[in-house]
Amino acid sequence: MTAEETTQYVRLALEGDKTAFTRLVEEHQRLVFALARQCIGHPAEAEDVAQEAFLRAYRDLARLRRPERFAAWLYGITLNVARERRRRR
Repeated sequence: MTAEETTQYVRLALEGDKTAFTRLVEEHQRLVFALARQCIGHPAEAEDVAQEAFLRAYRDLARLRRPERFAAWLYGITLNVARERRRRR
């Protein structure tokens, strides 16, 4: 997905287009899960971390200042969720 496409999907999602956010999830879910798995180690917990990361991204999408940087922002959220999960253990 190009930066322009990412920006467009983010804008559409902000306007309430759930299909646009679904497209962003589909584009990034493998890498988000891989990152969560690398941080957590357990596949089931990594799935929980990935799901929480996407939920937070959806909830906080309006805070994203540079839509073309969605991937980096999402990966940062994933790392934060994984760190929180490890601290709770």
